Amino acid sequence: MMRGKAAENSLCLELEADWDLPPLKADRDKIKQVILNLLSNGIKYNRPGGEITIRASYELGHFRILIKDTGLGIHAADLKHLFEKFYRVQSTEQIASGTGLGLAICKRIVEAHGGQILAESEFDVGTTFTIHLPAMGS
Repeated sequence: MMRGKAAENSLCLELEADWDLPPLKADRDKIKQVILNLLSNGIKYNRPGGEITIRASYELGHFRILIKDTGLGIHAADLKHLFEKFYRVQSTEQIASGTGLGLAICKRIVEAHGGQILAESEFDVGTTFTIHLPAMGS
C-alpha cells in the first residue's frame, strides 16, 4: 500500500521477514493501522533517496516488528514526548501537517494487545520504532 508513496518521494522500502513466522492472533485492522501510521511517518519525515526498512521476527513467544527510516531523526528532548496526545516535534511542523495523535493511537493499540512500542532516534540519522507483541493464545 505504501510503495507508491515511497516511490513518489524517491525512497526505498524494504521488507525483511522470517519465513517461518507463526500467525499473529490480533486485531488485523488495528495492527495494520499501527504499521501504516509508522510507515507514513517514515515517508513524510525522510529525505529523498532515503530508506525505510520493515523487519518482522518471532522469538521466545513474542513478535517483533521494527520500522526503521533514514529520515530527519528526533532530538532526545522530543523523543520522550513522542507518544503523548497532540505532541508534535516543532522542528518538523513545517515539513508535514498532522494532529499529533497518530503515535498516541499506535501506543494505545499496541498496549491493548499486551505489547509495547518503543522509539529510538538519532537526529539527522533516522528513527527506529520497535513493536513487541506477545503471541496470544499460544
